[in-house]
Amino acid sequence: MANALQFVFDPEEMAESVPVIQEEKEPVSVNENHYIIVLCLDKSGSMSITDSSLGKSRIDLVNECAKKFVNTTEISAFDKEKVDLCVITFDSSVQVEKDFAPMTIIGDDFNLKASGGTSLYTAMTIACEKARQRKNMLAAKGTPLFRPLVLVLTDGQPTDNQYRETCKKVLAERVDGKKNDLIICGFGEADMPEMNSLCNNSQLIMLRNTDAIQQVFSMLSKSIVMASQSNVSDAIHLAMNEFNNLGVTQVQNGQKVVNLNTN
Repeated sequence: MANALQFVFDPEEMAESVPVIQEEKEPVSVNENHYIIVLCLDKSGSMSITDSSLGKSRIDLVNECAKKFVNTTEISAFDKEKVDLCVITFDSSVQVEKDFAPMTIIGDDFNLKASGGTSLYTAMTIACEKARQRKNMLAAKGTPLFRPLVLVLTDGQPTDNQYRETCKKVLAERVDGKKNDLIICGFGEADMPEMNSLCNNSQLIMLRNTDAIQQVFSMLSKSIVMASQSNVSDAIHLAMNEFNNLGVTQVQNGQKVVNLNTN
């Protein structure tokens, strides 16, 4: 029986061919609710820009925030064991910097360097496929699961346009099909109207400044804590009301930008 989705490339084959820097690790606490999270991080050339009030480049700030997220004390050691984390980066190509591993052992050695283009369509496709594979592996072990979350952070416009339709089809299956959550945080020259056109059920957040990257990672930590205190086996959601004073804007209908800062 033919697959209803016709791909420019097969997502599973593409995911298997992407370079992996740190190999996948076995999950732990498999009888507890698990959180599958993929960080999809832009490291294109524009990420070398320094426009933070902290005097740090965009990529340096991402490195710092990712390290702090892994080491956060907001999340207990027990809850970290239930977080299966994967880190995917993209420039002119895509790499799996850290394949899935429990948050307790994934490591905080983030030293990403900025260069090249923005293979965003390919990266999001692979991120969704990696989440699907990990979900299937854990489900086979009988592990209760929250819906996987893919968090994308980007400052530019995609340069791998040949894979746009493939990405759109994958997101229709995984995100519009309610199998994954997708949150796209953009800043700089990120094309959020284009991101909005890819699927109907992603959460789009336009950061008003580079420093708000810190709050994105902070909200992710808080979301894990909130989910760990819930018995509802559903999605991990960023607490959007928490963004009110974080200097961010939200994209709606692809064009309209709503200022969420109430001050």
